[in-house]
Amino acid sequence: MIVSKIYGGLAGQMLQYSIGRHLSIKNNTDLYLDTTWYNKKKSSKFIRDFGLHNLNTCYKIIGRKEILWWKIKITNKIGIFSPFNLKLFKETDFAKFNSEVLNEGDYIILDGYWNSYKYFEDIRDILLNELRPKQGPNIQNQHFLTKIRKENSIGVHFRRGDYALTTFHGILSKKYYSEAIDLIFDEVQNPYLFIFSDEPEWVQSNMEFSLPYEIVNINKDDTNFWDLELMKNCKHNIIANSGFSWWAAWLNNNPDKIVISPKNWINTEKTQIDNIPNNWILL
Repeated sequence: MIVSKIYGGLAGQMLQYSIGRHLSIKNNTDLYLDTTWYNKKKSSKFIRDFGLHNLNTCYKIIGRKEILWWKIKITNKIGIFSPFNLKLFKETDFAKFNSEVLNEGDYIILDGYWNSYKYFEDIRDILLNELRPKQGPNIQNQHFLTKIRKENSIGVHFRRGDYALTTFHGILSKKYYSEAIDLIFDEVQNPYLFIFSDEPEWVQSNMEFSLPYEIVNINKDDTNFWDLELMKNCKHNIIANSGFSWWAAWLNNNPDKIVISPKNWINTEKTQIDNIPNNWILL
């Protein structure tokens, strides 16, 4: 049994799911998700909902009336001194890959963000199947999916929303996007931009694009996983400093894809985390 604590938005949930799935496969055991974080009342303007059920994922949810739920609750409080056959492995540095966790055996509770693809790159083929929408596209998403596959499509992601309210992540400059688009123009014939953003109106009012483009503004919070699926199907990606478009680029199965990523991922003294593959371009 592997238990992954799940919290945050969809991209974070996918990270927490993926490391847990890797360890469950490695140990030939079940993956359980602890989703109690979503039962707590939150005052934040940007409320997060559990979203992994919308994907083709493979897990079991721990019910509040189960003995296992109480064992996990107690282990979370007392950690290594748990009287049960459970070990809590808590991430100590979200910016660094820690290979030790991959050597852990069965009966472990995983608590962290697990930002590095190195935690689950060995099961990428499995994740390609599981981290996709469970249901087929509606008419609007099918329209964009067809066009994205037809064009020399570039998925461009602008992340604002909660990033505008804090200094931790920082919002990328217009210069980053203009330089990334210029680079794409030099490398790709007849590129066509598909723009994704949590604030599409801001993009429309503040950005100018020298290439043909469309702003994809058809999915809201409850169907945001379809934006990720559309970005994933673009031939190339210009990502934000956001796990959402990071996932789209990492799951992009085009063998000739060009992925452009910001050099500085977070606005702290660390600036970068161990999440960028060597063949991605940093700007």
